[in-house]
Amino acid sequence: MSASEIIREIERLTPSERREVQAYFQHRSRADNPAWRDELARRIDEARAGRSLRSTEVRALVAQARSAQ
Repeated sequence: MSASEIIREIERLTPSERREVQAYFQHRSRADNPAWRDELARRIDEARAGRSLRSTEVRALVAQARSAQ
């Protein structure tokens, strides 16, 4: 299948399906990037060492930042 055929198929997708395709390509581009792999490993190490935030903490910080604007 050529790139132009793939593009035509993507154009036929629903917006939700296009977001899935976009997420896949973003994942692939990051997965092949050594700097991203190093960053991901660093983040995992921090989380395992207990130096990470829970999702509820992140949401609270985001809400606080938005209300301060």
